[in-house]
Amino acid sequence: FQAEDGIRDLVRSRGLGDVYKRQLFEYLAAEKTILALVPEGATADLIRDMEAGPIVHPDDIEAIKKTMIALYRQYRSGETLSRTYENLGQFERRSLTVHLKQCLNAVL
Repeated sequence: FQAEDGIRDLVRSRGLGDVYKRQLFEYLAAEKTILALVPEGATADLIRDMEAGPIVHPDDIEAIKKTMIALYRQYRSGETLSRTYENLGQFERRSLTVHLKQCLNAVL
């Protein structure tokens, strides 16, 4: 975890709507538990679907504190915080390109 990335991700997007942050896929590729400080939306849904870690609203300071303490206790007790995402391949460029091609062929 890099603090500056986490802080930067908390800044509300300017007019982009509910989009994934590019760092999310880098975090998933690292195969570690993700503490997602995000509001409900596409990013929270993806974290939930991938079972990548806890999701806490960025304004809920008490919940952030409790979740960080729980994760730290897991780490100190030797519990692994590693994850394996079997369906992560669907987000690789090659897979996304195939999907885009299928969509374009369906339209044309």
